[in-house]
Amino acid sequence: MRTLLIVLAVVVIVLIARFLLRQRQSAARRRTEGGDMVRCAHCGLHVPANEAIAAAGRWYCGEAHRVADANRHG
Repeated sequence: MRTLLIVLAVVVIVLIARFLLRQRQSAARRRTEGGDMVRCAHCGLHVPANEAIAAAGRWYCGEAHRVADANRHG
C-alpha cells in the first residue's frame, strides 16, 4: 500500500511539472510571436512591428494614419 502511494505521488508531481513547463513555454511563445511593439506616430496605439507601416522614420498602425500624419506635417 505504501509503495502505491509513493508511485501515485511521483505521478502527480510529474504531471504538475509538465503542466507548469507547458504554461511557461506557451507564455514565452506568445511573447515572441508578436515581436517588438512600436507606437503609431499619429494616434499612439502600440502595434506589433511586423504589422505596422514604417514611413519617413516613423511607425503607423495603418495606412490611413500614415496619410493623415503626412498631411498634418506637410
